[in-house]
Amino acid sequence: MNDKKRGFGRIALYTGVIGAMVVSILPAGAGSVAAQGTCRNINKLDVCGRFLEVWNKPGSEQSNVYVNGLPITAKRAEISTTDGKTYQTQWFERARYEEHPENKAPYDVLLGLLGNTSKAEGRGRLDPVTGKVVNAADAAFAKVAKPGDTSATKVWFPETGHIVSGKILEYWNRYGGLQQFGFAISEQFKEVSEQDGKTYDVQYFERNRFELHPEKAAPYEVELGLLGAEQNKATPIAASALPIAPKAGETTTAKTTLIAGSSQEPADLTIYNNAAITSRILRFINRSLTYRDENAVPYPELAWYVPTLENGGAYYVGIGDDKHLVVKYKLRQGIKWSDGSEVTSNDGVFTYKLAMNPDAPVLSRSEEQKLENVDNPDKYTIIYNFRSLKQVTAYYNSIPDKENYAFLKTFIDAKKPAGSLTYTEIGAAQGAWLPGRALANVPPDKIRTAQFATTPIGSGPWKVQTWNKTQEMVLVPNENYNLTAKPLIQTIRIKFIKDVNQLIA
Repeated sequence: MNDKKRGFGRIALYTGVIGAMVVSILPAGAGSVAAQGTCRNINKLDVCGRFLEVWNKPGSEQSNVYVNGLPITAKRAEISTTDGKTYQTQWFERARYEEHPENKAPYDVLLGLLGNTSKAEGRGRLDPVTGKVVNAADAAFAKVAKPGDTSATKVWFPETGHIVSGKILEYWNRYGGLQQFGFAISEQFKEVSEQDGKTYDVQYFERNRFELHPEKAAPYEVELGLLGAEQNKATPIAASALPIAPKAGETTTAKTTLIAGSSQEPADLTIYNNAAITSRILRFINRSLTYRDENAVPYPELAWYVPTLENGGAYYVGIGDDKHLVVKYKLRQGIKWSDGSEVTSNDGVFTYKLAMNPDAPVLSRSEEQKLENVDNPDKYTIIYNFRSLKQVTAYYNSIPDKENYAFLKTFIDAKKPAGSLTYTEIGAAQGAWLPGRALANVPPDKIRTAQFATTPIGSGPWKVQTWNKTQEMVLVPNENYNLTAKPLIQTIRIKFIKDVNQLIA
């Protein structure tokens, strides 16, 4: 999220002198002074108080825009996906400002670590066996050893294991160094720009991305990425605003018991039983990363937002045959399973690996088989990496029986990386996550006959109290449910009645 008080020592060690250029690139009238207070109307949006002071810090109009970009939102209350708290926030094309009045200046305004939360997040993971990066497109994010020729024009950061040199180091020093941009989190590498579709040499830092543009004359030969513009639309949605949340202020209901009749009875209550009655009951017991409302529009549940290509939560990385789709979810913190343990990204990784286990009772793995891997750089972030053209080809060629894998052959024939029309719901491909810690010692082929199958551990508002087979299932509130307010219905009785006339009565 933010770079707190990192320590003045390393800032002094790495930060260069901030330079100032005099060429203004602001649109006409963009810097006009507002009628009152310490505000300026920039790009038709007010920037005020301490936010304006920080925006002005580089020292000139050109430098201010170069470092921060123009404002793209008004100051607003926004939930942080890092700690779930709400802060006054304002987004700029290249930065996000958060107001922290509980801190003394200059830490009362904190800059978002937009480089860390961008396309760079979770990349560079090494295979513990081979020592090589898991995804070829991530090679630049793997740490490198300190070179023997470090100097004032070639710096190696031991904190992150990356080298900065040349024009990028020159601009990093000129416009604020460590305090403004943070440490390098990648080497220089080639990346396709979302702005014009062209390929440039880039390097990621904790708070931004530098792009080399040798085709341009100074001072435009190095540009900062528009990471604020790329990420600001992935806005967290408060749980109280979700379609599943009880109405605000409603604390009682005329009836506290719901009685439902069903002519069908599930064999078990696992996500691998695709009977319609099972999925209906599981909606009482479980919550998913995302779900669909009555108009079939996806909305987030365990996640803060639905990741899309439009809001920056999903994106492509890599070039050529290594290009692949990435879908990244940020989880709400502190959500609990009915056994009291926390829902974390480990549960998502466990569910994916279980689905890919040939012994698991999975009805279809077609969505999971489009994935190369699932990674979780922290307990509240989970990243789904779809297969690149190179990876999907290698995977398809390794399958002895290709008759049932035409969905993979389609991508190979089209010379495209793997994808999905429902990519925004890839983390919910089986309907919901499973609690990894509770099922760690249950053999995959025994899940549907284990105790979990009749009294599952879920993250939803209710849990199974009793299940009298062929007669009745009774659900009661899950005392550990904390996604939204507690349910008003205290008892759900589902009666299994095969006789249609009796069921109607």
